[in-house]
Amino acid sequence: MERLLTGLADFSIKKVISVRPAQLEVVYQKETQCPECASQKKGIKASFWRKIKSIPQQGYSVTLQVHCHKYHCKQCGRYFNTRLNGVKKWIRSTKPLKHSVFNSCRRGYSNKDAAFESGLSVATVERFYHQMILQKISHQQNQQCPKFIGIDEHCLKGRRNVKVSVWICMGPTVKW
Repeated sequence: MERLLTGLADFSIKKVISVRPAQLEVVYQKETQCPECASQKKGIKASFWRKIKSIPQQGYSVTLQVHCHKYHCKQCGRYFNTRLNGVKKWIRSTKPLKHSVFNSCRRGYSNKDAAFESGLSVATVERFYHQMILQKISHQQNQQCPKFIGIDEHCLKGRRNVKVSVWICMGPTVKW
């Protein structure tokens, strides 16, 4: 149930602050470790609240309030903040929200409608859409080109000769 409301694993709802729009105080349950040396030995230097937009529920935007800490690693001496799964560093929205906005734009919603549905600004919806497009393109660039792209047969009417065209991929260009 909690994953359904927050859109993320490793979070549990501590308190409901408001219902419409939904504001939930959540607790991050996963144990944090130093990103440099992966040590569990740490001390809390400071605490702060982080507000994160999540997937809309029943037509209303959802905001998660997470109590995070700034830590000091006792093994390597590095300072670091709580790293949350599903939320990138410095970003105030979840990955499922980005996917939701991207899919609503792909289904034909206008930026204005997608912004209203998710509780974001039109500029943020546009930025999320472009980020997801760039991500999709970067995933497709790493794919290998097949050796044979296609074979096409041509037969002239009334003749026995069959002409075969083969397209071969040679690096970034296609030869035939």
